[in-house]
Amino acid sequence: MSEQKRKLAAILFADIAGYTALMQKDETNASALLRRFQKEMEEKVAAHNGRIINFYGDGALCTFQIPLDAVHCAMELQMTFGEAPHVPVRMGIHSGTVTYEGDKIFGDSVNLASRIESMGVPGAILFSKKVRDDVKNQQDIKIASLGSFEFKNVEEPLEMYALANEGFPVPKKEEMQGKLRTAAGDAGGHFFQNIWQKKIPQILAVYILIAWLGLKLFDWALHQFGISPLWAQIFFISVIGIIPSLLVYLSNRERIHQRQFKRVEKILFPSNVIALGAVLFFMFRTADLGATTKNITFLNADGVEETQNIVKEAFRKKFPVFSFDPMKEDSANAWIGLVICDYIGYKLGQNKYLSPAVIRLPANRMDSPFSKVEKIQQSKLFEEPYYVDGRYSLTDGQYEFIPALRNKKNGRLIEERRFTGTDLLSLMDSIGRYLTGTTGLTPSQIEETPDLSIREMASDNLEALKHYCLATSGLGNFRRNMERALELDSTFAIAAAAYASNLHHFNAGNLEAKWAIDIAMRHRKRLPLRDQIAVMVQKHLIYKEWEKAEQLLNVQLEMDPDNEAYNNSLTDIYTATGQIDKLAAHTEERFARDPNPSNGLQTVRVQLMKGKTDLVIKRVKAFLLLDPQNTFGLQILAMAQMNKGDLDAAKENLEKIILIDPETELNIAKSLEAIAYMQTHPVDNEHLTRFEGAYRLNDREMVIELKMIAGQIYSKAINQAGLFMYPAGENVLQAGTLRKGFKLEFLSNQPGQTYAMKSIENLRKNESSDFLWKQDSTIWKAEELLQKQDYRNALVAYQEAISKNPDHYYLQLGKEHVEFMLSQSKEDIQALHQKYAGAYGDVNIWIENGQLLYKRPSATRRILLPVSSNQFTTLMNYSFIYEIVEKNGKVDGVQGRLYNLETKEWNLTDSTYFGFYARTKLLD
Repeated sequence: MSEQKRKLAAILFADIAGYTALMQKDETNASALLRRFQKEMEEKVAAHNGRIINFYGDGALCTFQIPLDAVHCAMELQMTFGEAPHVPVRMGIHSGTVTYEGDKIFGDSVNLASRIESMGVPGAILFSKKVRDDVKNQQDIKIASLGSFEFKNVEEPLEMYALANEGFPVPKKEEMQGKLRTAAGDAGGHFFQNIWQKKIPQILAVYILIAWLGLKLFDWALHQFGISPLWAQIFFISVIGIIPSLLVYLSNRERIHQRQFKRVEKILFPSNVIALGAVLFFMFRTADLGATTKNITFLNADGVEETQNIVKEAFRKKFPVFSFDPMKEDSANAWIGLVICDYIGYKLGQNKYLSPAVIRLPANRMDSPFSKVEKIQQSKLFEEPYYVDGRYSLTDGQYEFIPALRNKKNGRLIEERRFTGTDLLSLMDSIGRYLTGTTGLTPSQIEETPDLSIREMASDNLEALKHYCLATSGLGNFRRNMERALELDSTFAIAAAAYASNLHHFNAGNLEAKWAIDIAMRHRKRLPLRDQIAVMVQKHLIYKEWEKAEQLLNVQLEMDPDNEAYNNSLTDIYTATGQIDKLAAHTEERFARDPNPSNGLQTVRVQLMKGKTDLVIKRVKAFLLLDPQNTFGLQILAMAQMNKGDLDAAKENLEKIILIDPETELNIAKSLEAIAYMQTHPVDNEHLTRFEGAYRLNDREMVIELKMIAGQIYSKAINQAGLFMYPAGENVLQAGTLRKGFKLEFLSNQPGQTYAMKSIENLRKNESSDFLWKQDSTIWKAEELLQKQDYRNALVAYQEAISKNPDHYYLQLGKEHVEFMLSQSKEDIQALHQKYAGAYGDVNIWIENGQLLYKRPSATRRILLPVSSNQFTTLMNYSFIYEIVEKNGKVDGVQGRLYNLETKEWNLTDSTYFGFYARTKLLD
């Protein structure tokens, strides 16, 4: 066994940097460099009284008696290796006690010298503090400190130095990567020590503080001057986005100040700016970055131009308000939870910065409220991170409400407050003010809008509010509840406008619709601006003032471009007036603004109306690739394929709808039956054109128009959406949608002319039917002259209409009315009206503007047109005759006679429907 000796020595480690990579690239050159390295090491080490302990691969371990010899030897070697052929060598020197055992040495000093060498760069000479202390007074040796480092398996940090003579590189601290500590704690300690020395955390903290203060100031300035708050988001994203470049700069600022950039930095800085710009572009490319408000100008009901300043729709907070739930089962007072939902919506909606959406009950389930999961699902459609709901109770006249603001992602409570009292209207006002304050508006934004109370803008009659709420929520008879609300409060503008809108949409009675909208117009000034304009729009629609309605709707859409009711009303105008190009442009703009699937499919539906079948098929197929189970998309695709004649493909898509939603089977079956018929009976356009025309319901004012589009019949009721109908028999057209199934059976007379049709609808399993009369210009002319009371010309017109339409029984009644009016003096007619005006049970007959009007509960008012001294007809309902009954020379009551289309006879009606109403009192 060799004897061990311990002595002081200076240890020099040297190795060729990058030798492995050099060998892989050029083995011959690498071998030549290694031979030169070993040869020079042997000569120079011996010349400086040193000893080579070992060559190991591309490195060498040497010892010297004194550190000065080691340093001088290293200097000579590096100068030699710097000459051609250049050898890239790193060197590290340390002095300390070593253990000799034969030809080997070992010890901590040897290990430390190895670690020092590993941190060097080619051409540099690094050494420890001990070596520095021994050579620092030598005039031919210049020294530079590199700072303290923590080495593997060395407890205390060690300061390192480098030879700084001319021609010898002094490595930067960031360039040194040797055998330092790599454990998490050690690396972390070194890392934090390094960045702390460079003052990176301190500078970054100041940067964040200044950025935060700048953001607050910027946000204040944007609000103060009415500029888009999105600039604050852009500012924040920019501040965060440049942090990577900032950190790199702070870590290397001394070098960067000298314009010394690494390749990675030359890529990082511009890439960071480009990436940040790209993110901002895609996030805000369609955003409105201008002012938050704008002026709108419109003509008011008096024809005077008004200008109002409004907040743009993009800058209003959008969130849902759900109906309140009872704290305990309370079906008798369920209306309370609905009415407070309605009026919280109105209250919050007064503020020009808020755009709440009232969501009362699920559309397909009117007997139970939304669950929390359903509320969360519904809230995903809105931008704000919250929704509003609450709870209520009514005990011995004492109301208790707990409105709540909830997180829309999980339904968790954000904020709530308890309100109690006996005055429901005051409580609703208080709740509205409280919730306005929870929406994130600033105090100045809250103060900018007038605070109208429920009493001021709606009604101070609680029962009227109740009936209005029941009507709009689909609970109970709509018309009866609306009538009752207006009976209780004749100034209730919101209720009157909603009633008029419903009557207009379903063509349920134009006279009643005008009466209701006139009430709303008289009292509209009680409402917020948006609701005032909505009332005026509805008035123009009902009075068929299309241009005025279109102008005001465009104003409404400036304020609220995504409002479904406004968009649908504009669609109705373009459809009713035949402006298909405008309709197409409107739907395209709507989709561009809000590219959701529903809006996208509406655009292709209009293109289908324009006959662009191939375009529709292409677009819908692309959409269905993203959402293959969208039944609305499949329905439109099948409709387009049927129009094109690709019946097999249409059948496949219709069957797919049934597979996805089995409840639609009875509806979709109508289209499948049409396909089966068309597969054996090719469509004949000439055959279909005989069905074209306008058809008027026998017992209502609704008119359905049928016309040829894209080789098929397109059916549309006035003020409603339409659909294509397809042959399913010699005189039958059918179609099925997701919601309803439709069947039209046409009737022809002896000359083969179509004079009427029977419309059969099934809503799931429920079926209903209507009889409709085909109209022509002679009928319209006759009725128009009758309404103008131009009886002489009306008589001629009715005679012509009857000759052209002999099957239209009701034309004879119109002719009889005209003849009766021509046979009576004005005084006789006035006396007749006076004789029959009065209350008959719950039916009222009264005189208005020289005409006799009739009204029964849950039905619309109509003008009674005398055809004899005790019988009256009406243009509202062709199939009904009102007959006054007298006993002993006194008016006793009114009864109805209904026309039987099969027997062609007038029969007394079932008393449960119209019946016999005894007269109870005369009306003044």
